[in-house]
Amino acid sequence: MTAFQVRYHHLVIEKDIPNLDPAILVIIKKSIESKLSVHPHIYGKQLQQNLKGLWSHRVGDWRVIFRLEGQEIRIVHIGHRRDVYRHLASRLDD
Repeated sequence: MTAFQVRYHHLVIEKDIPNLDPAILVIIKKSIESKLSVHPHIYGKQLQQNLKGLWSHRVGDWRVIFRLEGQEIRIVHIGHRRDVYRHLASRLDD
């Protein structure tokens, strides 16, 4: 089974990850490595309407928003379910 390569949007590295609680970060990182990088179509959910082309991976109350590009997973945002979708528009152009 071929694992997908995971790449992170620069704002995920600069803003999202530093703002996460360290315990939550460990859980999210483990989920990305063990589930998402192996079976993104099973553990991800395709988004609809104006977010078409993006996928969401649920980790408790947190969401990992990503785009599939061949054998690569491009993580574009990590945030709490309450507001993760509000901040997506600014990241889709980068």
